[in-house]
Amino acid sequence: MSPRNLNKQLLMNLTGTYKSIQEDKTRHRRDGLLPADLGVRDPVELRSVLDAVGSAVGDNTSSVVTVRGGSTDARAFVQVRPAREDGWAVLSHVSLEQSQLLPDVKVLRDLWDLTPTEALVAIGLLVHEDLADMAAARKISIETVRMHVKSLLRKTGMPNQKKLVGLLTRLAALTVTKTKTEPEVGQ
Repeated sequence: MSPRNLNKQLLMNLTGTYKSIQEDKTRHRRDGLLPADLGVRDPVELRSVLDAVGSAVGDNTSSVVTVRGGSTDARAFVQVRPAREDGWAVLSHVSLEQSQLLPDVKVLRDLWDLTPTEALVAIGLLVHEDLADMAAARKISIETVRMHVKSLLRKTGMPNQKKLVGLLTRLAALTVTKTKTEPEVGQ
């Protein structure tokens, strides 16, 4: 299974008119929403997608907009790029399954010489787990979790937790864990 699941592709112009690449029907965006298949329901996300369409059509540039689609667990993005047809942009919705976003703990440990607990705290940060929840799950104090976070920052060379999560996210995209549908080598 690929880490990226392409759900829908659309062509859209600056007036909000859109058409499915798979079908040949033209529709107009209404009620401030894009088609539900794109997963863009939040007004801020919608504005970002429409700005990206403007850049694709006007400046011939591509961009990616992260969307949540109304669910706190759903992670997805909309890729926007110029279309071959003048005045149109291609919008592609790509959903990412949470289990596919996690880097292998062994890779984390080997890359930065992390302890097993530091690697698990790194994964917890990546999935936006609360520090108190991490402490409770591991039966350690919240101060110990904070100590592990500080150690992670030092070992990775990141100046803050936000940059660390960004680094882990990029790493996860490069080293996604095997999904249950993929057999282990030798089985």
